[in-house]
Amino acid sequence: MLEEFRPKLIVNRSDTFEEGLESAKKMREEARRELGIEISYLGPVLADPCVVRAVKESVPFIRRFPESDASHWVRTIAERIEGNTDFKIEKNYFSFGEYFRKLFTKNDTRVQAG
Repeated sequence: MLEEFRPKLIVNRSDTFEEGLESAKKMREEARRELGIEISYLGPVLADPCVVRAVKESVPFIRRFPESDASHWVRTIAERIEGNTDFKIEKNYFSFGEYFRKLFTKNDTRVQAG
């Protein structure tokens, strides 16, 4: 049964993208060593004060704050689930750290005053 078990991991409330990645790498190694299974990483949902505010208001944060970091990551993870794709945890990630940070970080869509 464990041979066919393929859990997918989301690291919740990471302070940074890198912290989420490190947590995922540790969990993957533990799952391999202790259970003999592979875990796929879908990504982090970064800690976001908008989530706390939405909870206090009893409103889903993705509706109340659709442009928040947490909402961005939830949509990104949903797209990965829908597309059956995972975030690749590879050693060479760190050599391309800035590239991935820009790729997976919400774009700033504010218009600068001229």
